[in-house]
Amino acid sequence: MNNINLTLILSLMALVPLSILGGSGLLYVFNHMPVSWLCEYDAEPEGKLADVEFRRADGDKGAQRLSSHPWKMIITAFFMVAGLYMCTLGHRGIMYVIPVLLITWLLLIIAISDGMYMIIPDQFVVFLMLMAVALLPFGRSIKDMAFGALAGAGLMFLVALTGFFLSGRRSLGFGDIKLMGAVGLITGFYQCVGIMVVASLISSLYFLFCLATKRCDVKSMKPLGPFLAGVAIICVIAL
Repeated sequence: MNNINLTLILSLMALVPLSILGGSGLLYVFNHMPVSWLCEYDAEPEGKLADVEFRRADGDKGAQRLSSHPWKMIITAFFMVAGLYMCTLGHRGIMYVIPVLLITWLLLIIAISDGMYMIIPDQFVVFLMLMAVALLPFGRSIKDMAFGALAGAGLMFLVALTGFFLSGRRSLGFGDIKLMGAVGLITGFYQCVGIMVVASLISSLYFLFCLATKRCDVKSMKPLGPFLAGVAIICVIAL
């Protein structure tokens, strides 16, 4: 058995505990993070979030923001499939796969938070920015990463500003702007712009679908974060 095959086998073996830790850890962190992380600054929890926190305060140990079943198995399986792809078809070593899975882990928490509660916790955006440093040994350019961060945050800010002037109300939150700054830092300029375009297109199609099926009206606010994070996950795994 040559060294390449041995390295691949060891990498695949390492994926099993990493995937289990990723799935279980994500559910644990999301369900136990401070409730203030899921609210606007100085705001009190409302709606579904307030209901879960009230049940917890009342002694309901089974109250969860995101149910362990089936999501723990789904997320664990996703990490396993993503890792297998990178180690085999993607020809990536485990030392590259680990930081990418951590980035994916952070993006998933951000997507879930924004999808459920319309909030992108700043703490995870900061962690996401720090993870960009872990990709430097794999040929990432500091210059391209810096331009990516500026493009992501800058273009998203222009979109938010244009939306406000056209509609007279806030169309994007600052969380989306900060998220795209972090994504741009990780992916670089060209991929960041591509992520914004694709995510905006998918989000628009989803909004039109909701309008057509009367699940919302033209004044409804829909989170963009899950689409930005989802496309970014595909990008960092596949490219």
